[in-house]
Amino acid sequence: MIQGFNHAGFVVRDYDRMVAFYRDVIGLELQEEFIAQGENMTQRHGFPDIDLRIAFLGWPGDTFRFELTEYKNPPPEGEGNPPKNGIGTAHLAFTVEDLREMYEDLKDKGMRFVGPPVLRMMVGDRIRYVVHGRDPEGNWLEFMET
Repeated sequence: MIQGFNHAGFVVRDYDRMVAFYRDVIGLELQEEFIAQGENMTQRHGFPDIDLRIAFLGWPGDTFRFELTEYKNPPPEGEGNPPKNGIGTAHLAFTVEDLREMYEDLKDKGMRFVGPPVLRMMVGDRIRYVVHGRDPEGNWLEFMET
């Protein structure tokens, strides 16, 4: 029986740049990083002579982790920057307390957004906002006010 979520991730081209972005700009904690090679990894992923560099990031006390994987062998395919409406396009969504403040902070740090925060819904007397953007390699991110 499935018990819950464990992790989600993106394949990245520039491991160091992406770890720095998610750690230093988004604020995730780097929890684990390692090189993954060998027969076990070949069997799991289906690539001979696989060579991966992997980082797991997350929030302290949260069991859900976010994985960044750089394929050293075989080399990564594609150019990234998937269209928002592309089949199989993924995104990572974050909950935020004050979205408009976070938006300004991340914009000042160079984060690219589709546009400014827009109304998501009204909850009682409180208006909540949502905004979509991209990380440095074009992966989609969503920020939702709680």
